[in-house]
Amino acid sequence: MQKKIPEEKLQALRNTGISEFASKGLDGANINVIARKAGVSVGTIYNYFGTKENFFTACLEQAMKDLETALMEASAGDVPLLTRADRLIRAVQAYSRENIEVIRLYNEITSSSGNKMAGSLARKIESISSSAYKKTIREAARKGEIRSDVNVEYLAFFFDNLLTTLQFSYACPYYKERLKIYCGEEGLKDDDLMRKNLLAFMDAAFDPKGRTKK
Repeated sequence: MQKKIPEEKLQALRNTGISEFASKGLDGANINVIARKAGVSVGTIYNYFGTKENFFTACLEQAMKDLETALMEASAGDVPLLTRADRLIRAVQAYSRENIEVIRLYNEITSSSGNKMAGSLARKIESISSSAYKKTIREAARKGEIRSDVNVEYLAFFFDNLLTTLQFSYACPYYKERLKIYCGEEGLKDDDLMRKNLLAFMDAAFDPKGRTKK
């Protein structure tokens, strides 16, 4: 009978998997290397998770739990749209800086072509942000903060694209350089400046007719 591994040890194993998958991708990551780095046997990984793909999914699910919590907390409460947006941006900034390997894993997933797990992974990852952003925009439309006839799904998609790019800009080498080309070093270093300008852009997008704010 397989000896049960303490949760702390399993979490360390998943963290090792996150690091390896982030740098090598699903296909390139080696279970033997992960097992050696985590101090467990290869058999242990397969006994617990069944397949490499299942282990990858378990690593991803652990990685996304904290982000889901942060996004849900940021989108909670009866507050103006831009206040919610400000909270969401802050949450994304903090999470991205503190979980660089998780964001790189996310980036690796999005850039992989022909991944047989693309559909299931997209549903696992994107359902988190999709739910939070749709709720935020739907409530803003109901309160008259944006046009009532706005397409919630599309606006949530565009908003998510902005924050996804922001996540990558804090963690992924190419996106970091891209950010510096557009905004200079201060864009990468000054979170308040980034947030202020992103909110100004969003305010103009949400209120295209330039209504006077109350």
